[in-house]
Amino acid sequence: GSHASFNGLGVDRSFAEAETAIEPADAGAESLTEAVKLEEARDFKITIAPGHILSFYLNFVPQTPAMHDFMLPLQYEGIPSARGLQKKVLAEGLKPRLVLSKTVVDFEDRVVSRDPSRRVPFSSELTFTNSHTGGITWELDDSILRENKEAGPGGVLTPAQPIFFISPKTGDLAPGETVTLRVTFSPQDNQDYEAEIPIYLADQIDRSRPYLKLNLRGSGVFPRLGFSTKQVMLQTVPLNVTSRGMFYVLNNGYDDLELSHRLPLHVPVQINVEYPEGQRLGVTMDRLSVVVSFSAEVPVSFQTSIDLIDSEGNQYTIEVAGCADNCALTNFSFLGTYASDYGYYTHDGKPVHFVSKQRIAAYERNEIREKEKMRKARAAQRAVEAGKKPPAKSTQDDEKQPTLADELAKVTGEGVDFKAPANLVDERLPDFLVQWLNVNIMSTPLKTLPGDFIASHGKLAFEALESMCGRKVPGRVKKFTKPKCEMWTELVEQYSAMLLFLKERGALLNTVNPHHLLSFEDFVRSQKAIEHEADIRLTPTQAKEQRLKWEESFPLLSTGAWVTVLLQGIKTFVLARITPKSFGALPGVLLPIAKNGKDGKPAADPELVKSNVYTVSEGLLLKWISYHVNATTPASALPKRVADLRESWMDGSLVCHTLHSHAPNLIETELQGYVPITQMTELKDPSNRQKNIAKLIAGMEHLEAGIDVDPDLLLNPDPCILLLLGLHLFQFLPQLIPKTTVDFGATLGTTTEKAIELRNPSAKPVQYRARLEGSTDFSIPETTVTVPGKSNAEFIVALDPRFSKPVEARLTLFAERAGAVSASHMVFGLRSRVDARLPITSTEVATECYQPTEVKFDVKNNFDADTTYQIMLIQETLDTTMPQPKEVARAGKKGKAAQDKRTDEEKDMQRVLDEPFFVAQDQLALDANGTGTVIVQVLPFVPGVFRCQMVIMSEEAGEFMYECIAKVGLPRAAEKMSMSVVSLDDGTAVQRLLKMPNKNVAQEGAFNAVLDRVPSASRTKCRLALQALTRPAVPEDGSPWQFGVECDSPYYNVAPDVLMETDGSKAGGGKGAGAGAVARRKVTNASTSLTEIGQDTDIHEPNALVINFYPRTAGAYPCRVLVTGVGQSAMDIRVFEVDVTVTTPPLQTSLEFRAPVRQKIMQTIPIVNNGTEEWQLTAQVTGSKAFSGPGQLKVAPGDDAATYEITYKPTAVGEEEGKLLLKNAKSGFTFEYDLSGVGEEPLAEDHVVLKCNARDTLDHVFKVPAMGGGKKAVTMKVESDLPFVSGEESVEVGPGGGEYALRLAPQLGGQYTGSITFTNPATDQFVWYTMEVEVDSPLQEQTIDLSATVRKVVSVEIALVNPLPEPITFEVVLTGDGLLGDRTFTLEGSETNGVYELFYSPLVAKVHEGSIAFLNDRVGEFWYKLNLTADPANAIMLEPMACSVGGKTSTPVTVENPLGKEIVLTAVVENRTNFAVEPATVALPPYGTATVHVEYVPSSLGDLETSSISLTNPLLGDWQYQVSGRGELPGVMPEHTPTATVGEATSYMLSFRNPFPTNLSVDIVLDADDGAADDAMSVQSPTGRGGGGGGG
Repeated sequence: GSHASFNGLGVDRSFAEAETAIEPADAGAESLTEAVKLEEARDFKITIAPGHILSFYLNFVPQTPAMHDFMLPLQYEGIPSARGLQKKVLAEGLKPRLVLSKTVVDFEDRVVSRDPSRRVPFSSELTFTNSHTGGITWELDDSILRENKEAGPGGVLTPAQPIFFISPKTGDLAPGETVTLRVTFSPQDNQDYEAEIPIYLADQIDRSRPYLKLNLRGSGVFPRLGFSTKQVMLQTVPLNVTSRGMFYVLNNGYDDLELSHRLPLHVPVQINVEYPEGQRLGVTMDRLSVVVSFSAEVPVSFQTSIDLIDSEGNQYTIEVAGCADNCALTNFSFLGTYASDYGYYTHDGKPVHFVSKQRIAAYERNEIREKEKMRKARAAQRAVEAGKKPPAKSTQDDEKQPTLADELAKVTGEGVDFKAPANLVDERLPDFLVQWLNVNIMSTPLKTLPGDFIASHGKLAFEALESMCGRKVPGRVKKFTKPKCEMWTELVEQYSAMLLFLKERGALLNTVNPHHLLSFEDFVRSQKAIEHEADIRLTPTQAKEQRLKWEESFPLLSTGAWVTVLLQGIKTFVLARITPKSFGALPGVLLPIAKNGKDGKPAADPELVKSNVYTVSEGLLLKWISYHVNATTPASALPKRVADLRESWMDGSLVCHTLHSHAPNLIETELQGYVPITQMTELKDPSNRQKNIAKLIAGMEHLEAGIDVDPDLLLNPDPCILLLLGLHLFQFLPQLIPKTTVDFGATLGTTTEKAIELRNPSAKPVQYRARLEGSTDFSIPETTVTVPGKSNAEFIVALDPRFSKPVEARLTLFAERAGAVSASHMVFGLRSRVDARLPITSTEVATECYQPTEVKFDVKNNFDADTTYQIMLIQETLDTTMPQPKEVARAGKKGKAAQDKRTDEEKDMQRVLDEPFFVAQDQLALDANGTGTVIVQVLPFVPGVFRCQMVIMSEEAGEFMYECIAKVGLPRAAEKMSMSVVSLDDGTAVQRLLKMPNKNVAQEGAFNAVLDRVPSASRTKCRLALQALTRPAVPEDGSPWQFGVECDSPYYNVAPDVLMETDGSKAGGGKGAGAGAVARRKVTNASTSLTEIGQDTDIHEPNALVINFYPRTAGAYPCRVLVTGVGQSAMDIRVFEVDVTVTTPPLQTSLEFRAPVRQKIMQTIPIVNNGTEEWQLTAQVTGSKAFSGPGQLKVAPGDDAATYEITYKPTAVGEEEGKLLLKNAKSGFTFEYDLSGVGEEPLAEDHVVLKCNARDTLDHVFKVPAMGGGKKAVTMKVESDLPFVSGEESVEVGPGGGEYALRLAPQLGGQYTGSITFTNPATDQFVWYTMEVEVDSPLQEQTIDLSATVRKVVSVEIALVNPLPEPITFEVVLTGDGLLGDRTFTLEGSETNGVYELFYSPLVAKVHEGSIAFLNDRVGEFWYKLNLTADPANAIMLEPMACSVGGKTSTPVTVENPLGKEIVLTAVVENRTNFAVEPATVALPPYGTATVHVEYVPSSLGDLETSSISLTNPLLGDWQYQVSGRGELPGVMPEHTPTATVGEATSYMLSFRNPFPTNLSVDIVLDADDGAADDAMSVQSPTGRGGGGGGG
């Protein structure tokens, strides 16, 4: 607290044990000396050994007078505090009478000259003040300064000679008086000094404790050189740029010294060392600056050391590290820090270089001069070619122009400013790198860098690198084995292996120290360990200063080290994947193929190689951005080459263009109105820059790019962040290029679905999230889909088109991260193709030629606003039964198309003839959600099937269609003609003459209906056009036209053609009529007639047709005669109907039936109507009542037969006859059928299944139908073949039937089958049933409990009584394991009692159930339930065994097999250390015995060792044995006899087993027999050691 310090804990060493200690709990105390640790620590770790006591004291150092009352904060580590640890502390800080200005005088580090004569003392002052109201006398006890003491803990010494001197040592002070004391420090060696001086007051009563204490401290150090830093970290630079760094050499105690240096021999770069202030140090020069520099032409990273040597030859080493690379992920710090002095310079076809702006200016001036020279040279060349004199040189040309070398020689100040901080990391980079890693690499999300990597002990770093490189990174520590304070050693080894792995693959990481990857606590521990190993002594002052430096610098060091490692990993494993080959394979990039070089391989792009700032991969990345920028700018704009990672990105246009190129739909949404790169002036406006950046952020969010771009990242760019952003876009955006375009062939008004097949080649499932953009006609039923590992899945996309014109959409499947690397996103283009339209409603209308028909459609407006729809008819001929008139070929000139010379009216009327549908309106205005009516007229001129699609279309509401299908038949018959004939079926034909009119009245009516649609002014022209299209020209000879003739009945025959005079052909003659013309009579028929043909009838006159009819059977024979024109008059179609009625003699047929009594069968009689009219047949069934059928039947005309069903159901066994008459009242024709039937024996009425128990009775009632007798009751006889049934012998059955009760009383269980028959004796008619009886056993007589020990026998007696007078024998059935007894049991007659003895001898211990049953056919079944308990047998105690340790003994055990088959016993030993069974498995023959041996091997002396042993078998159970043994002192072991050849050495192995569980040391003594040579045998080692339980 602020008023007192309870911060000192000390251990009373007289009570403390070896494993008991108090130590600071905070890691920071490790940097302090042990003497200061406990004094300044605030947290302590107290360790108390088991059973030990720790005594410690608590120091109380009050700062102000005050009372203190608190609980001592003691608690168990990791456990909530217990009451026993709560100790109350009471303390009071008193106001001292003597006040010291300071209680500690610390001289810190003082230089000790190595020459004793030149050593000087150092002094300090303090004051004593009397704060009391009375005078005081004080005294210092400085005897400790003069005593000889040994070295104390922590290396702190109390000197033997006066190192400290204080004056004065005593004095008197009046109230308020102050005295000044002088303390002198005279160090004599390079070490630490400390002393504690007690202060006493003269009136102090208790002098066992001083009133106050004064602490003196100081450190002596020899003269030395120091450095301002332990390591010179040079600025990482691009290639060919000089990097510089400066450090100071610090003079500590030298009067005059000249420095020199020695460079290392093996360094990949040339290191230069400069001394700006000279090389001499002295009293006036306490520090000297040293500048180290290097430059590299190739990528390099190094860490070396420079030795600085003083005049005395002492060597001081300082580490130097540097790096040069042409990659922005390495030199990003230089690119950002020196952006104001350096710039990007390039030319077309040349690589990009990062050079000073002075050098860029020199290059640009040289370019201007070169261009001017070329211009003048071309002007002179043109003058010479024109024959003119070249222009004279100006005076300026005579003056010497500076060369590029002259310009570059003036460039100064290039390279790194050594006074500037090196390798600064933009504070935004770690957070952006975390975001980049989470999106592209990490499976475990990061929150902070480097915090998460340090907290996971590098696990996340290895995960990131393994994800980048696709393989395991060596060196990872899976489990740390050392304590926490030493864990850093394993971490350093792990990180060193990780860095080595990266370096071997090209990462530039020599500047990274693995210790900087540790946590701060571990870093402190590692540095202290390094100092300890190097025997570096630090004074307390130096330790504190070093600690402060670490606390200040380590966060930047750690962040820089982790950022460098991760960026080098990205450079090596991610960026390097961008190669010319992979770049050429990118979707959405179309570039010309590179030409091959001399070696036959594609030549390198000169814009990508030999750059000092970019690798080829970075050049390709910028080239990719340039490509997409140019792809989205007008073709007239100059191509843009992106060459920098700063200015070009600041306005946001680059990213906007790149997003636009990959997702063109964004230009209508998030990217709408962005300022393109071609508008450079507008892009200088900060508001436009902010606008672009806001739009690109919105675009990336819409595309779910995963990276959150802060506007400041572009407005104040960092090269590394921009490169990471570009790299992310390079990896992400190509996924948005549609892999393919899915073409949806659809029908308007229907939903079409297509399944996109997704394949997952990896072993883990991949989940995609879907987004659909574009036309709303497309939809997706699901927004997610999961593709199992190594499998396929389908994703459904639906199209519900609103318009027939094509629409497009874009389906994006975003892969969700489920591991280290997520699957690629996928994009599919969707395009509709409407091949047909599905109608809202489809109406079918049947009509005839020349008959106008109206079809009404109710059109509904599904739009929520008033809408005006356009109406369009699309007509199609699906089928036509008439040939189309042939087109007259109109030949034109060769090579030119024929001209259509028809008039507009003819074209319009031809369309009317070909398209039968017509609608009077072309628009329909509907209210919101309203309904309107559209009338479509159908007026066909030819028969066939026609379809009309009425398309209702609005740009707002969409497009839909109503369909009408017209099935057009032949024209109506002009008149129907009928006649009747009698058929003799002799093949004689009946002939009639059909006379037809000249005019087709129906066609003329249709023409008039068409003309009504036409304006009156055009009707005459249109009528003429109709006549020209449908009427043939008048023949030149005036002859009639020839029409085709057909009839639709096979019983009629007509000529294939007929001569017709129509309105267009009935003129008397044509212009070509001459002498040879045939004169014909003019025909003027106005109606149709069918007349008989007489001798004077002219059958060849026009408009007359002979019809031949061939009647067969009776019936109506209708026929239609079709007369059609040909050629241009093909639309002149006429139909005439002829109906002839024919009568014939009747037919007779017989049918036979056979069926069981009371069973019904049916017979179907097919009847075919060959006529054209429906028959109404009446049916009459006579004879036996067993025959029946319906009274009427309708038979439709056609080939399909109608069926009449006649039913036969006999009531008695025998033969019956009947007759069926089917009569057609209209034609008078009769069908007659003779019926005969046979009634057979009846079938069983039913199958009855009954269940009951033995010795129980069961009654069942049967339904008995009436069997003859009419209304009187009939007595039926009853019979059954079941042995255990009883009942009445007969039953009275009335007209409605009756019931019969049958009793069943089975004695034994089982399944029985039989029947019961009911017979009418008078008629021998009967009814019978089949029966199936399932008889279960009766309930048990009694439950008997039996209990026995396994392999023992118990018995029980069961008493039975014979109720019969004669002897009976029971069959005995035993169920259950272990039950024994006789299989039969006999009882004498006359109520004789008997006892049956049952034995129970179990083999396996268990609780189970069983039963015993006694069966006899006469008395039935009796059984008893058995509850069986088999108890395990007690273990058999074997005789105790004894054996000397190291030996083995055994005892036999014999086992008997009680079964009649061979069994195998398996031994189970509890104590396998001392006991075993040999053999472990043994086979016992049937009813035989076997012996096993129980072996005992002791492992102790005198202790009783026991074990249980089981011999087990699944059938016989377990034999349990209990064995015991004791180990005795060893005796003489078995004798060994080595053999050897005389004169040759032979080795022999003596195996000795250690029987004890602990290690055993033995002495080996070789004792030769008398007379044996002493050196004949020897042992390799006189002592041996065997592990516990092991051998030696």
